[in-house]
This record gives sequence, structure tokens and C-alpha cells, in this order.
Amino acid sequence: MTNFENSDLQIVTTKARADKAINSLKGLLLGIISDDIIDAKEMEELRLWAQEHYDLVNRNPFREFMILIENTASNEIPTKEAVEDLYWLCQKYEHNSIYYNGITSDLQLLQGIFHGILADGILSDEEIFKLHDWLSENKHLSSYYPYDEIRSLVLSIVEDKIITEDERTVLTAFIKQFVEIKNTEVAQKIERDTADVNITGICAVNPEIIFDGKTFCVTGILNRGSRSELQKAIQDQGGISVNSISKKTDYLIIGSTNNACWSYSCYGRKVEKALELRKSGHTIVLIHEADIFSAIDGKTFTEISPVNNEIPMINSTSFRDDSIIDVSGNADIPIDFGVNFPIQENISINIVNQNTNPTTESWKIGKKYTRKLNLNEEQIKLLDKLSFANNVFNEIEYCKIQIVKQFLRTVEYLYQNCIPVNKSYATVIDELSEIIVVLQYNYKKESLNYKYTFDSVQTEIFNHILKLCENNVREVYGIKRKINTDFNYNNSDILDKYNKKIVSKIEVFLVENQFQVLDADYKTNIILNETNTNRWKTKFDVIKEDYSNSIAFEREIFRLAEVNVKNPSLDTIFFEASKFVSGLDKNCALRLYIHYLDKDLNSSKFSKKQLTQTIQKSLFSTAEQLNDFEKILSEFVVTRNLETAIEKVNQIYLPKRKKITIDAEAIKNIQSQHSETADILGRLLDDDFEDENTSIKAEETINKDELTINITNKKPEPQISKYLEELGLTDIQKEVLDSFEKQSFTILQTDFEEFIKSKNMFAGSTIESINEKCYEILDDILIEEEDEYFTINTDYYKKLLNND
Repeated sequence: MTNFENSDLQIVTTKARADKAINSLKGLLLGIISDDIIDAKEMEELRLWAQEHYDLVNRNPFREFMILIENTASNEIPTKEAVEDLYWLCQKYEHNSIYYNGITSDLQLLQGIFHGILADGILSDEEIFKLHDWLSENKHLSSYYPYDEIRSLVLSIVEDKIITEDERTVLTAFIKQFVEIKNTEVAQKIERDTADVNITGICAVNPEIIFDGKTFCVTGILNRGSRSELQKAIQDQGGISVNSISKKTDYLIIGSTNNACWSYSCYGRKVEKALELRKSGHTIVLIHEADIFSAIDGKTFTEISPVNNEIPMINSTSFRDDSIIDVSGNADIPIDFGVNFPIQENISINIVNQNTNPTTESWKIGKKYTRKLNLNEEQIKLLDKLSFANNVFNEIEYCKIQIVKQFLRTVEYLYQNCIPVNKSYATVIDELSEIIVVLQYNYKKESLNYKYTFDSVQTEIFNHILKLCENNVREVYGIKRKINTDFNYNNSDILDKYNKKIVSKIEVFLVENQFQVLDADYKTNIILNETNTNRWKTKFDVIKEDYSNSIAFEREIFRLAEVNVKNPSLDTIFFEASKFVSGLDKNCALRLYIHYLDKDLNSSKFSKKQLTQTIQKSLFSTAEQLNDFEKILSEFVVTRNLETAIEKVNQIYLPKRKKITIDAEAIKNIQSQHSETADILGRLLDDDFEDENTSIKAEETINKDELTINITNKKPEPQISKYLEELGLTDIQKEVLDSFEKQSFTILQTDFEEFIKSKNMFAGSTIESINEKCYEILDDILIEEEDEYFTINTDYYKKLLNND
């Protein structure tokens, strides 16, 4: 076969190749000037482009291109001026081209941009952000390879406005697939830098999903529901569900709990085949399970009318979320921003087109809560620009609503009470945005970059305020762990002005207005207590401070236990309550201890906490009372009859009448029966008790402050493993998993390393061995690193348990 690219036939090449060359040059130029710095390596790459396409010199406008590039290389024309002139020529040719095709041209342009930003072998922050801008402006390329992939990757990188070296390397590795760098030195550097990076598929971001007549395939482990349930839901929406990838497949759904933008090589052959199909021109879309469920949920509530493509009005009651229970007793009151709610007109807002599938907008905060919070248009636009830093707390619907409400109150306060020094600004937010654009980026108002940067900075400020509001709601709900609220800019002048004009005022406002945050409802409290196992202590302290009588105290303890029903520390609540009330009401203390024992026996690990010797002496004035209580405990361990145990505890302190009869004959026989009497007295004075099934011994420990009650069941119960037998976990591995469960599945790395060191083991190898044993069942790793913590996904953990 003739190698057309290198043959003499190029001199009579088609118009299509000329257009492709123009588009690649335009992209190369955009990439080179994206960071406003043009170095020698980039100009060398431009010279090599001219050399590669020199056969087109006789075709308009390539003669002008070659002359400009040659003069630039000889320093006859300033570098920046030459690049700008070249870009102008490319635009002029593009507008005059009758062959020009939008999709093809823009994809060629994207490849050229890749070439330009990699020309010097280094991806700068400015180049990455400019690439993000271009991708955002060209969403019409969605579903065409490699637009979805590169946009998803770039979005995940720039989301926090901080680009790490690892992220830079991953992006470089992805882009190099589409670029042939002519400079050998630069090409070798890129290969070295990315040698350890292996990327397969990347999911589309917020894709438009059409069900009718479209074919869907699923791969990976779903985080929500089973695969068969998802397939049925797709069919209910008019889609077709298949089990394997082919050219007819429209969507590949990737199930996992990982970052929504990524699909790594562990997903296997289906992703690999989908990528091959995309590269060959088939527009199969890779979507994350969160997006397909969002689309399904959205269609459940809102359907587009087939007549006029308008979204019909729906009664607001149909949007009521039954999982949210308002215990305040008050009706929802919409927050009125007033008629003159000041919003900059030039803020970039994505307006929903009537022909757009409504599910693609469902992730936006304003759209989501329009009816629930009775939002006005200005509030919707403002909230639609924001995004939550996803975490367990704000994923709870009730908590998220309280955060949004507190945010709207805070913004209203800023607009009404924080007047900008410069009266030309409508709000203090506008004033601060201008200050940041000037000090950080040095952009002038008339520059092309100013408007986008101004809007972007303004969104950053609002997102930072949202984080402050989340921490405020966390404090109200007794969550001690706060999210990071560091501002994105380190410039001392910016931070000083920002803290003075906004943060200091917001902090005062939030403290004074915490009362407006509604108390967490029953369901929310259960979720919060399950994930924050020490949260109950705050409420417990309040109950102790308000103690008036044992009946009220016991009632409040049971109410506290109700909302901690899923908390692994539930037994500790009853134990601490028993300790506290022991000096106030003995019967109440013993009842609560029985309840503690009941919860402890139901837990995965029987801890058998003992009341201190001091407390036991205050509870039992005689050995008989102690022995009676020990018998009750032993019987309860065997029978597990809580009601009977409580009844017997209530009788311990009742007076016991004894009828004393003096037997004269017996007195006469005392001497002869001395040995027998001594034996009987010895048994009576012995603290040990034993019957057919149970042995009870009271022993003083080395610690004189504690008396240990030993309860031994003589009929051993069959031991049932907590974890699946096929995992083959060792005792230390089980202890590690138990430790994660007790600490809400999140452990500081330093704490974990100390724990493992005490077992004469290494943290890394221990985690690796556990992940290896669990991988076959989970098809994923169990223990992951997250900032300073080791974490376990609770759904994964549940799959390891022996439900028998």
C-alpha cells in the first residue's frame, strides 16, 4: 500500500488534507500561546510543522504560513507577532472554506491544541485552564472521541483549582496519545515522565441520555441496586438492555464507587472494547452509574411533552421527599431576596433550552430545589453555579437542604449589610472578584480573559461561602469533623481583603443565626449517628445536666438509643448511663446495665465492660445482693429474656422477711455437729456460685478500684464467624476490620500505623493482604487512602459479613 503521507502524491493532495493541516496549525498556535509564553522549543515544533507540510507551499495560504514561520525563525519578525499573524490567517482561511466541516474541523483543531501545549514537553497550569475553557465552549463535540474523555479528565483536575504533579502527569499521558512530537529531546522527556501511567476509559461528564430505542450495557459493581434492577429500569424507560458490547451499543454504564470521571483498567474487557469502538468512529458513550440513575430518577418526575417539547407544570406535592421529616412544627417559609436582588448581569449562566432533556440539568442545585425551597429566578441562577464538595454529610438530603438555606440567608445578609467601598460595584462580591482578577491574574477589563476569569472567581467565592455554611450546619448537628475551607488564593493582600470584607462578617452572622437551622429529624439523626459514632455524647451530656429524676432520665436515654440504633457504640450509651445514675437511683442503674449487656451480646464483639468496684460497693450493700445480681446476669446470658431479667432486678432491693425459730434440740447438738456447721458456713461465706449450667465468681483484680464479675456459660454455644469463611481472614485481619467498624470506617493513618506496630507488623503489607483476600468478592480494593485517613466503603464491608 502506498504511504500517502510521505509520497510525492502529496503535491496533488485533496482539499481535505489542506483543511486538516490548517486546523492542526490553528490548534498548535492556540496551544503555544495559551500560557502567553513562547519558548524556543515551541518555535522549533512550529518550524518542524512547516517542514512536514512544505509540499503544500504552492497552495493558498500555505506560502504565507511558510514565509512567516521562516522569518520568525530568523528573528526578522517578533515571535509573538508572528504567531498572532499566523492564527489570523488560519481564521481567515476557515471562514472562506466551502469544504469546512464543523465537527471534523474542531476535532482536528483539538488535536492541534494538544500538539501546541505539549510542544515544550511541559503542561503549565495556564495551558490546562485554557484547554478547559476551549472544551467548555465546544460541547457540540460531545460523544465524539476523544472529546468526552479529555473533558472529563480536565474537569476532574481543575475542579478544585489546584493542579497537582500527579494530575499533570496523567493529563500529559492522555494527550500524548494524539500527538507526534517531532523534537526528539522533548518526546523522550514526555515518555520518561509518563512511563508509569496507564489509562483506559474515562466516563462522560453529565451526558445527555436518551432511552427510547437506545441500547445499554452494564459493567462493574453497582453502588445502587443490582444489575437486573437497573436493566429493568432501563427497559421501563424504553431502552434496550444487553449483556455484551457491540457496534449497536449506544451506552456503556460503568458501576463503581470511584470518582465519577474515571474508569481504570480494572473494569476489564467491556471498557476496552468500548474504547476500540469509539476510536473507530462509533459514538458509544461511557457513562457512570450515578448519571444513569439520575436520568432514570429525573424521568420519573418530569416527562417532555411530545407535542411541543415543553416541560409540563407538576403539582408541587408530587416532589415531596418522604425521607425528610420537619420536626419544627413550622411551615416552610421561602427566603425572600427582594425585588432588587443584586446579581451581575454578566455572570455566565447556562439557560435550559426547551428542547434539552431535563435530566441533564438535574444535577444543578437551583434546578433540583426550585419547588422544594420555593426559589425565585435569581436564587436558581446563583445556586446553579455552585457545587458541593461531596462527602457523607452533605449527601444526606436533609443536611443539604439546611446548608442551602443557610447559604441563601448568608448571601442575602452580605448583599444587604456589606456595602462595597467602591460604589461602582453592585455588591461586595463583585468588588472582591475585581480585586482578585487584578492582583492574581493581572487582567484588564478590556481583555478577552477578563470576563471568564471574573465569573470564575465569583463562583469560587460563592463556593467558599457554601463551605463555611456547611461547617456551620455541621456544628449545629454536633459533627466535630469539619471540611477544609482554605481559600484558593495565597496572595496576602487578597486574603487580607477577603477575610476583612467577607469572612469575618460571615462568621459572626453564622454564629448568630445557627438557631435558624432546623433540628435534624429522626431519619437524619440515625444516619448521622451511624457515621459519627461519638456524636451521642453531646446529647448525653445535656441529658445529664438536665437530670431531675430517674424516670425522666431513663426515658431520655431510650430516646437517645432510638436514634443510635445503627451506631456500633449503642451499648456504650447504656453502660455510661448506668454509671452516671448509680449514685442517684440503684434500680435504674441495674436496669440500664441489663440493657447494656443485651446490646453488648448483640454486638459483633462481646466487650463485657465491668462497673468499677467503687460503683459496685455503692450498689450492693450486702454480698447477697451482689450474688442475686450475678445470678440474674448469668440467667440472662443463657435465656436472653430481657423482660424477666428486668423484673428480677427490680426485686433485688426489696426487703426479705425471715422467720427465726429457736430449736433447743439443735442448740444441744451444736458441739457434735461443729465440723458439719463449719463446712456449711464456709460454703455460705464463699463468694463463688455454681449450678449445673453456669459458674459465677467474684474476683478482685490487681486494680483495687475494680471488681470483676466473671460469668461463665458451661454450655458453650457454637462459634459463628462474623466474616465470610471463604475469605480466610486471620485473627489480626479480623481485628483490623473490627477496629474500622468501631471508628466509623475511617482511621487516621498515624493511629493505624501505631496500632499495627504494636502487633509487630507493617501497615502497608497488612492493608495489602486484606485487600488481596477481599478482592475476589468485591472486584475492587477494600481499604483506601484518603488524605490523612484510611477508609473503608461501608457497602463493601457489608458484603464481607456472614449473614448467617
